[in-house]
Order: sequence, then C-alpha cells, then structure tokens
Amino acid sequence: MGFNLTDITSHKSDYIIDAQGLLCPIPVLKMAKKAIQVAVGSIIELRATDPMAAIDSEHFCNQKGYQFLGKNVQKIDKIEVFIIKIRV
Repeated sequence: MGFNLTDITSHKSDYIIDAQGLLCPIPVLKMAKKAIQVAVGSIIELRATDPMAAIDSEHFCNQKGYQFLGKNVQKIDKIEVFIIKIRV
C-alpha cells in the first residue's frame, strides 16, 4: 500500500533516477538496474514522464518484493515521481 502525498514528499530518497523523456520499458529497467546495486532499505526515486511507468513500477515492485511507497505527480511538466524501498 502506498503512502499519502504528504508522506511521499517528506521521504528522503537515497537515489534518484531521471527517466524523463524515456519510453517503456526503459524507466523500469533503469530502476531494476539500480535496485540490485543498492543496500536493502535504500529508497529509490524514479522520475518519469512515460504514462506506462506508473503501472510498470508498481508491478515491478510487487514481483521483486520491494515496497512501492507511492507516487506524486508534479503538475508542471507532468513528471511522475515513484518512490520505492528496497527490501528482501
């Protein structure tokens, strides 16, 4: 289950992946690559403009057992920000 908007914006990300302008499946592939390089408990922020990133990110987290903390849409530029926590 995701956090509310206040919780998401107050999270401190350990890593930020800028996937703005990249199309499916590249944003989630970048997140997957980073996820195997970081320590358990790390928080990754994925910034994407591809509309499929919302579905792909949550699905990826469910398959890998990562915690999908939620998303926040920045109204300027329609950038979606996805926050995930890496766990075992």
